[in-house]
Amino acid sequence: MMDDIAKIRDLLERAEKPVLSDASKTLIKNRLISQIREKESRGVVEYLKTIAEGVKITAYKRAIVKERVLMLAENTRQGRYVFAGGSGLMVKRFASACMVLMLCMGFFSFVGVDINVAMADSFTTIDGLKGDVVVHRDGRMQFAFEEMELYEGDVILTGDDGWASIKFLDDSVARLKEKTSLRIRRLFSDPSNSAVTRVEIEVDYGDVWSRVLNLFEDDAFFVVMAGDTATSTKKGAFNVHKDESTAVVEVYSNVVETKSNITENKVRSGEKVVNDDLVVRMANGSKDGDWVQSNLEGDKVHIAQIEEGKGEVLEDSVGSMPGSTFYPIKSLKGEVVKLLTFDDVKDKQVDLDVAERKFVEWSIMLKDDEIDQDDAEEVFDEFVSEVDSFKNVIEGVRLSGDIEYAGELEEFLKNKLSNQKKNLGGILPGNPLYTAKEYLFEAEVLSVETDEEKSLVMQRQAAFKLSEVQDLVEGGEDEKAKEALDEYVTAVEEVKEGVDALSEESKEEVEIVVTEAIEENEEVISSIDGLVEPEVVILPVITPIQSEADYGVTVSGDKPLDPLLDLGR
Repeated sequence: MMDDIAKIRDLLERAEKPVLSDASKTLIKNRLISQIREKESRGVVEYLKTIAEGVKITAYKRAIVKERVLMLAENTRQGRYVFAGGSGLMVKRFASACMVLMLCMGFFSFVGVDINVAMADSFTTIDGLKGDVVVHRDGRMQFAFEEMELYEGDVILTGDDGWASIKFLDDSVARLKEKTSLRIRRLFSDPSNSAVTRVEIEVDYGDVWSRVLNLFEDDAFFVVMAGDTATSTKKGAFNVHKDESTAVVEVYSNVVETKSNITENKVRSGEKVVNDDLVVRMANGSKDGDWVQSNLEGDKVHIAQIEEGKGEVLEDSVGSMPGSTFYPIKSLKGEVVKLLTFDDVKDKQVDLDVAERKFVEWSIMLKDDEIDQDDAEEVFDEFVSEVDSFKNVIEGVRLSGDIEYAGELEEFLKNKLSNQKKNLGGILPGNPLYTAKEYLFEAEVLSVETDEEKSLVMQRQAAFKLSEVQDLVEGGEDEKAKEALDEYVTAVEEVKEGVDALSEESKEEVEIVVTEAIEENEEVISSIDGLVEPEVVILPVITPIQSEADYGVTVSGDKPLDPLLDLGR
């Protein structure tokens, strides 16, 4: 024992004092301060939450108490009461009356809890990093860490060996190469419609890879600024490089749009544009670089994680599921709310809320193979019927002269459908949940009041199907991609039939929108690398709009679509 102690003392006496450079000392100090501040701020918030939760009874606990009291009143025999015979019955009736009074007194807190699907909040966070990565916020610098929430105005910088991945509130992702500075200019998510998001970032210098996922709402966007060039897309992958003299946009999936004060360009997969000037094809092997390959692989992982997480988000949004112990309480809640709703329109809103909740519940159970396809389709069909019924309510309110209220109800219905479209956006043919997606599309078509709106909705759905083609190709599902492309062609044919059936008064404006959309989709098809061309791909051609010029000469509008797509160009 003494020998061991002597050896240890001898080793300690010979140990040299560690020497750290000033840079290393500063780095350690800043990291410690950053972690302490972060924990302090989070600690206070969590402490306040804990205290607040401890001084109130939750709606869930109130529901449990009410259920147990009701069960006790129902199951207790008359002989258990203090008085026997008729007096015992009177006491039981008195207890029941007290229970009804308690329910009425607690009504406002009880119905204050939403019975519809609770949409999850969206955040922008750092979901991966390595090396030195710092965030400048409000004039202060702090070291970044995984799951760190980011805000408008933040500047993220990577060092010589740094790298960072940012997941945005719309599920898109941006990755920063070493020696890069990225500024977050805008982060917006509509609280009533989670599908409406607006993200704008700016590359000060360096390289930023962006993978944008399905932004199907017209007023949703993802924009990357680099100098005077703005790059945007609803779906796709592209890299933006910025240095002192140049801004280069390279596209690796789908089609993106670049704009400056001077020019506008459509840049397809395999093309690039320098300083928003001339679009050129990238050299063969442009995808072979380590940065591009790592990001393409990372995109696949990211998309898989997003879709895997969708199930968890859906389950959290509806709470207890059918068959669980507490599901009857949730059903009772909806019945009580409906019972105490005396306005006919509000009553139909409750019906729609309940139908939406069941639509999500049965979608989850179908995904987990807990129910049969036929059982799920019955519930999905009920949701479609409720949407159609609510559309009729909106028409009735509008006919009554209350245009403003009808508009509010129309927005209410649109937001519900948009939220579910976002949840099912990445679901592809072959997935059990694709059935739910098809019923959702049917509900969306039934939700609009005019034939003009119906044609436009069907055109957007056709573009959605084209998005599925692209995802299937990138996933290596060539046969399914070919089938999905056939489905897209069929969908466009149906759109054309709908446009042709419109009256001459309403046809012109819809025809312009549909024609432009089909032309944009043609660009998308030609940009999909590796797409296997079906035996015959004939896109229905919208007849060019004709007008009468000076001197009575009839002229046509923009060029008609190519009937045969040249997928190799």
